[in-house]
Amino acid sequence: IFPFINMRVAGLGNEIRLIQIPEVMVAEDYASMATLFMVFVQLIPAFCMVAIILLCARVHLPLGLKEWMAR
Repeated sequence: IFPFINMRVAGLGNEIRLIQIPEVMVAEDYASMATLFMVFVQLIPAFCMVAIILLCARVHLPLGLKEWMAR
């Protein structure tokens, strides 16, 4: 996956990937912040993207489920 933050100064570089951010937060004793990060930055957008793909691809789903996903 692409780097989330990539810094290079005077030939030295450091980068962190989106998946590594919760690991670093837990290591620094920010477990609750890591959980919020996972939910709001990774899981909800992933669900929304899958829902949009399913709705646009005209997959056969029950009408109630389609309405719920569209909301």
